[in-house]
Amino acid sequence: MISTIYKISKEVYPNSPERLFVHHIGGDSLVIVSDFAEKDLSRPISIAVVIQRVLLVNGYIGKVGISIGDFADITGCWNRFYKLVENDLPKKECEGELSPIPYEKDKIDIGDGLMTLIPVLGTGLINSYNALNKGPSGPNIIIPNFLRDKIPLAYIKNNWIIKHGNYIVIKWIGLQTEFINNMCDLIDFNNLKIVSDIRSKFINYIINNLEYLSEKWLKNAKKLLL
Repeated sequence: MISTIYKISKEVYPNSPERLFVHHIGGDSLVIVSDFAEKDLSRPISIAVVIQRVLLVNGYIGKVGISIGDFADITGCWNRFYKLVENDLPKKECEGELSPIPYEKDKIDIGDGLMTLIPVLGTGLINSYNALNKGPSGPNIIIPNFLRDKIPLAYIKNNWIIKHGNYIVIKWIGLQTEFINNMCDLIDFNNLKIVSDIRSKFINYIINNLEYLSEKWLKNAKKLLL
């Protein structure tokens, strides 16, 4: 997974403002943060699809949450700072190392360096993390329902989505987009464009791991094949 994200970052989106910021969180989770000025979610969905398919052809299955939000919305994260400000204490007490002063209404610039350390998760990450935890079980690409208007209309018309309560699941097994094909060409993963092969590998994964998969996982996984 790390190798694939590296290839996408290096070969497909190497330059600002389209670079990908990748962060390892927890034991086996990665978060990809971008600064794309997008009208819809075509590109992040396509990136997620490519990653899911790479995992699948290597014998694994992942779960992806997609969301948007300020990368460093620090509201509520620095309680000491806000308490000092509310009490109108001397300015010097608000400028200690543990109390960074936000600017531009509580947002911190991600910068242009190769690596930027951010003290908070950001609303985009929080929203996608909640989707993974509260969304339906299964090998899904999950999007919170409040982002429905940013899902391309073609996805909806062509039945590439599944409604599930407050979340929308992308049927990534057979999804084909220009972004997916371009990425596969650039990173030399042309086999990921063959839907019949992806479908077959997905079914084989279920068969080979049947004894380990929960009833809910299986139920939602089968919906991706319809």
